Amino acid sequence: MLKKVLFSSLCLLLACSLSACDWNDPPNDSSSGVSQQLSSSASSSGSTEPEGLESLSLPIDASDSFHPYKARSRTNISLLSLLYDPLVKINPDYGLDYEIAQSVTVSGTTVTVTLREGIAFTDGSPVTAADVAYSLSEAKAAGSSFATKVDNIASVTAQGNTVVINLTSPDSLFAYALDVPIVKSGSLTDSGAVGSGRYQLVNENGAYRLTYNTAHYKQQTPKFTEISLIGMPSWDAITAGVKIGTVNYVYTDDINSALTGSGAAVGSAPLNHLLFVGINSSTGATADPKVRQAIASVIDRDKMVSDVYGGKGTAAALPYREGMGLGELPDGFGTDTERANTLLDEAGFTEKDTYDVRQTNGGALTFEILVPQDSAYKVVAANTLVEQLRACGVKATVTGVDDETYTDRIAKGNFQLYIGEIVLESNLDLTPFFGGGAASYGIVLPDEFKAAYDAFLNSADSYGEYAAQFAQAMPFIPIAFANATVIYSRNLGGTITPSVSDAFYNIEQWQ
Repeated sequence: MLKKVLFSSLCLLLACSLSACDWNDPPNDSSSGVSQQLSSSASSSGSTEPEGLESLSLPIDASDSFHPYKARSRTNISLLSLLYDPLVKINPDYGLDYEIAQSVTVSGTTVTVTLREGIAFTDGSPVTAADVAYSLSEAKAAGSSFATKVDNIASVTAQGNTVVINLTSPDSLFAYALDVPIVKSGSLTDSGAVGSGRYQLVNENGAYRLTYNTAHYKQQTPKFTEISLIGMPSWDAITAGVKIGTVNYVYTDDINSALTGSGAAVGSAPLNHLLFVGINSSTGATADPKVRQAIASVIDRDKMVSDVYGGKGTAAALPYREGMGLGELPDGFGTDTERANTLLDEAGFTEKDTYDVRQTNGGALTFEILVPQDSAYKVVAANTLVEQLRACGVKATVTGVDDETYTDRIAKGNFQLYIGEIVLESNLDLTPFFGGGAASYGIVLPDEFKAAYDAFLNSADSYGEYAAQFAQAMPFIPIAFANATVIYSRNLGGTITPSVSDAFYNIEQWQ
């Protein structure tokens, strides 16, 4: 994988959990924390089914565009999945749905995409391999919001009904990175492009709306064949608009937003925001893999999800999703305090002082856990980790520092443990950890792990050995994936099931 610039990448690691987008991102309300339980439609509406809406209205940022690769506001980006079909789409279980692609085959650095026949753009022209090659090239271009996702692409070639993608380095999960909007070749303008999506954009004297694409290949006519688009000046206006019915639905991947269900229903959807424990493997007690394994074994990830995210997340012993179908976790993962104690005994920390803290060579086994002090949910995670480490005789303290100090200390290797979060790409590429990227500080990889990881990048069939080597090396400790939040009108009927690829995944079933 392509290497990232280390310090600037680390700044991105910190920034991924801070509000850094334009006006229709929610505010970073760190005072409320994220341990506040989000209400849901089920908890607030009882057993009564919503009556349904007569019409559907969605918020937009009128100052932004609907350019498939350069839109910047959260509202407009979420609408792209209605206007443009991708090659593949990640479903709510994190499996792959094939859209424009009929199949995707990955072999080393070669990705072969066979296109589905009979798909047309909204202007009636067929979607061709040349259009796909054009789209992927534009998605990779400088300034594209998808550039990082597809930066492993070295070249794209159209061959009949097939697209051949050459990668810079192997990635057995690259198919998950192909949830990129596909547009008609040469149709890009500053405001948008011609797509093949379920809806098309209509602009009548500055008034925007979506109309259903009756020629869409799925032929699943929704109840809402027209959708009004309402310009909103701020995030507060959007949430207030949902509660009073001016707009009916909004999706956000800002896990700091403390949305309540007062006047609206609130739900969640999987994200690829990974919360983890960073470990300095180059010095001190954590240079011993048994100590790192012990820390991983004592963590109760379900309790972490409850404490940190109010239950709105998914525990992750490895940084992959179950729906990817990679295989079962080998031994060495999961909460096992007995195993943690055994590992620490084997590491030589057999004695305990009067406070039940493990000792060796006259010194106590203690750790400092570094956190950015303004990130409430990371502070919660650190304090929960302190409690869990106590169960195996390890004393830990939490040090909260400002953002600059946090990034500087990690970059200089001046830490033992830290609570980190990173937004992985949809293929859950671990370059930030293993390719010299944002989360690589303090990681020392043994040769056995490197060989297993390289084999996995070449073929997902090698997942079992790679997972086993991960359990042995424990280069960092995954905790959980966060969830996105959706807020919508209480009388919006049907089951609302957004995905990481598509905020409107099952809009055809909405009522």
